[in-house]
Amino acid sequence: MENLDINWDQYFKSIEKVCPWSLTSYQQGRIDFVPYSQHGMWMRDRHWIDSTQPHFDAVVYVDAPNDTETLDRICEVYEDSMHCVYFWSHPEYTKGLDNQTSIPIIIQQDKKSLFKARSNRKKHK
Repeated sequence: MENLDINWDQYFKSIEKVCPWSLTSYQQGRIDFVPYSQHGMWMRDRHWIDSTQPHFDAVVYVDAPNDTETLDRICEVYEDSMHCVYFWSHPEYTKGLDNQTSIPIIIQQDKKSLFKARSNRKKHK
């Protein structure tokens, strides 16, 4: 699994301006790193709330497809998820902020936690 070669602590520190809660989640073990699997992603989405696994704020799927169009399509499929929000990152793609990961990944994040964190952030600005 590719995540073993990544300094995730350094990565989450580097994105603190756009995602200030991710470093804390990572350091507290609330981000799960798993190999990408379409079926696995679908199952986690479907059972996000009633899962018997420990609660995670996010799941990072490593070994994700290397094509940005494919990553985009995968995330679009889950756009209407009731429980999760999906993002992707690719080493060759940036929206100008240089926050991309060094490997292609898909991020599955708890929708309620994300919206709550964003709302709290807006209140404190």
